[in-house]
Amino acid sequence: MMQLYFHEFELQLKDIFAIQHEKRTVQPTLIVELKLKEISGFGEATAIKYYDQTTEKFKEELLKIKAQITFNKLVHPFEFYAQICSLTRNQFLRSALDCAYHDLYGKVKQIPTFKTLGFSNQAKAISSYTIGVDDAAQMLNKIKQTPWPIYKIKVNTGFDIEILGFLKRHTSAEFRIDANTGFSYKHLSEVHDYLKDLSINIIEQPLPTNQNPEMLKFKEDFDFTFIADESFQSAEDIEGCIKYFDCINIKLLKCGGITSAFQIIEKVKQTPTKLMIGCMTQSSVAISAAAQLSAQANYLDLDGAMLLSNDPARGVKILPKRLELDQSYGNAGLELLH
Repeated sequence: MMQLYFHEFELQLKDIFAIQHEKRTVQPTLIVELKLKEISGFGEATAIKYYDQTTEKFKEELLKIKAQITFNKLVHPFEFYAQICSLTRNQFLRSALDCAYHDLYGKVKQIPTFKTLGFSNQAKAISSYTIGVDDAAQMLNKIKQTPWPIYKIKVNTGFDIEILGFLKRHTSAEFRIDANTGFSYKHLSEVHDYLKDLSINIIEQPLPTNQNPEMLKFKEDFDFTFIADESFQSAEDIEGCIKYFDCINIKLLKCGGITSAFQIIEKVKQTPTKLMIGCMTQSSVAISAAAQLSAQANYLDLDGAMLLSNDPARGVKILPKRLELDQSYGNAGLELLH
């Protein structure tokens, strides 16, 4: 019989991580384990304050539904996902359970998850590495500590945009901007030429989610690729985001897991809209699950576990020039270390 367990962790960040919404040094998370005989699959539900999610909420709901998700027969992950959706409406828990089951299924069947989905493991894109909001010296120090071909630079309201020029003088890497809803039309108008002089062409989530329609003017007046992050939560947001943005950032935690992301990818691929596979500040459990979709992405942002000093798992490797996704079973042969 399949059994459900969960493991709580305090993920320690290497540095203070600051964005528009918050500043933190610790990220609480819950690792979900589905075990069949001696084989375990893992998924992750990360407690994100911005979305009012806590590990206590996760544990409380898992205990309520635990008896209903233990069974003897190994079914296809899509069938399991339908069952999970009938038990909980919490997308973060759906994601953890779905990813854990994909991992378990692949390990039992001795097949990588990307093959279960009919995908390749040949990612076209390289993952960016995130530099959080800080003073210029600290941001430069982070760049020097982790040489990388693409940096995603977090900015917020009031951020000194000239810091980008200072950083750019010390690296030939590509810069992408993540505003986390901290921009305005006026602000972008003022810094447009400066950003272009720095060869910055991608801006993620410039406006708050309640201002999505204003993105039409952004797309018309500014020559950037605009990526929806906070504006894209689930499949219900596809139509709006295709209209207002150039690219959608799919995060398994928000959309409900691998199965839901697969469905979203199949729909978006029928449009000109580009795809990014992204992550939160998460362990290798979540990153290894997201990596199974990497071949479908125009852009990757899967550095979450790289920002940690105590990653509790071992799985996919994110390297400067490639994402190392081999033929290991399940979600990159995931192992829980602690």
